[in-house]
Amino acid sequence: MTGVVGSLSFRPERLAAAASIGFSSATDLAEYLALAGVPFRQAHGIVGRIVRHCIENRKDLGDLTLAAFREFSPKFGPDVLKILTAEASVRLKRGPGSTAPLEVKKALREARLRNR
Repeated sequence: MTGVVGSLSFRPERLAAAASIGFSSATDLAEYLALAGVPFRQAHGIVGRIVRHCIENRKDLGDLTLAAFREFSPKFGPDVLKILTAEASVRLKRGPGSTAPLEVKKALREARLRNR
């Protein structure tokens, strides 16, 4: 395994493009609506309808306009378009052990200390 990991090379631009395809931001959309005052159960249903719409129309969430989001809920504001990337999704997480950049740095630092 060491040989495999040691010889890996990554193409960040391809990874970023692949991560933004599909519906990985759907949970972020539901959280967005919940923070805007929509009960989470309703937010989940709204996002489910958005995902169904995208599947039926062969679109990704990032293909939708603000107007399209607002057809599903008036609670969507212009800032919704900024949370639809994989990078934004990672940054939205704040809790301990999350994908937030500071949490990842902390975990890496702790792992390096354990491996000394």
